[in-house]
Amino acid sequence: MWAHFLLAWAEAAHGRPEAAGDYLAAILDYFPAEALGDMDSYITRTTARSVAALLGQVEVAERFAAAYPPYPDPDHAASRYGEALAGGAEALSRGDPEAALQSLAELRLLGIAPGPWEPFRRLAFGLTFAELGLADSAVAYLADFSRPAAIADESFARTQLPAIERRLAELEESRGNIDAAIRHYRRFLELWSDADPELQYQVDAARRALARLSAIEN
Repeated sequence: MWAHFLLAWAEAAHGRPEAAGDYLAAILDYFPAEALGDMDSYITRTTARSVAALLGQVEVAERFAAAYPPYPDPDHAASRYGEALAGGAEALSRGDPEAALQSLAELRLLGIAPGPWEPFRRLAFGLTFAELGLADSAVAYLADFSRPAAIADESFARTQLPAIERRLAELEESRGNIDAAIRHYRRFLELWSDADPELQYQVDAARRALARLSAIEN
């Protein structure tokens, strides 16, 4: 499953959404719902929906929701948590950050440990606040997401790190924090400077932004 998540991310990064969707959809063949117990099916449902939505593949996320049944007890705290997280990610993928925030707000009310879904929670909140133009809140969540200790054991989270560093640079610049913006652009370049040739335009843009900000700082 995680191998397909990573392959889907790679295709999405190269601007090939259909190929990304194909890798995600293949998970349905490897993990048929009838072969999983209630909790395993529910964990797969939540994880796959969240990842697909965060990669912009909302139609595939909806396929996961249809293929894997929800947890039998809808009032169970874990069930409510998963539905709020995946639902928020899907709303964000549809371009509706207001609905995303409304769904994600349920996570705060529950107050339970999210366990392996914690990186997804931070990322979903951070991206939602960024889309709403709430830079302070976006930076708080995305900076927490990108902490080395927070992603040490999360292979999918690590793949998101370059894009998040670039987003943090943009957000910090919008807040007038030039030193922080420079730091995040430099981190992005450290992570992404050897990207594939077709992705080097992002590196070039970051270098131009870094040069511009460094001139302002000096």
